[in-house]
Amino acid sequence: MKNVVASPDCSQNMQPVVLEFRNVSFSYGIAPVLENVSFTIRKGDMTCIVGPNGGGKTTILKLALGLIQPQQGEINLLGSSPPTNVTRVGYSPQYIHYDPRFPMTVIDIVLTGRLGNALKIGYSKADKETAKYALEQVGLLEKMQVPFGSLSGGQRQRVLLARALACEPELLLLDEPTSNVDAASEVHFQEILERMKQHVTLVLVTHDLAFVSGLTTSVLCVNRRVLSHSTGELSEQVLREMYGNDIKLVKHDPMHRR
Repeated sequence: MKNVVASPDCSQNMQPVVLEFRNVSFSYGIAPVLENVSFTIRKGDMTCIVGPNGGGKTTILKLALGLIQPQQGEINLLGSSPPTNVTRVGYSPQYIHYDPRFPMTVIDIVLTGRLGNALKIGYSKADKETAKYALEQVGLLEKMQVPFGSLSGGQRQRVLLARALACEPELLLLDEPTSNVDAASEVHFQEILERMKQHVTLVLVTHDLAFVSGLTTSVLCVNRRVLSHSTGELSEQVLREMYGNDIKLVKHDPMHRR
């Protein structure tokens, strides 16, 4: 599969580079996960990463955050190699590991987004105000003192998004933000992201291709290698090449989804 990479000199988009992979390869042991991956994400982009399980989607996020290091190639994150600028990046994982018996409230979870790389003793007034504003952005300010474990799946995802926003990021990375949520929560989440993309560069991993088509204009198809497409180029043939011949496509009426 041949990489397709937008030229960094493209006159149609002169925005600064936020995240760039150059010929990146990575493997867990002897099993290759990513091979010679190159792509560029610029300020203001909203990019979805799609592909089959085990194709390397979450690995791309981990590499961008500096949680793991590539065996080959280079990564540019906001002008430096990760994790140098990771405090300028908001990250929302697919799951959060916590003990439900531990009485963490919603605001406690969001405030952890203010920790950064520095050790703190308590939170400042500015930290608390920023956390409250992040909760307001996702529509959960009234839940700030509610135990996190008592929330629904959709509400938990929105709290994790608020935690990522609390660091006031320039780049926001979201891993499967609509997994395990109902249709109403998914629509609400999409409306939140529509507002956010005016202010922050967004990259999200998802399996929901209908969600992709309604939200973004740029898609990275990942299956060990990476192909870059506009949303309109996601034809049945492209998806079959990525997922295999057994994929089943269902067309949703946008009005019905709303």
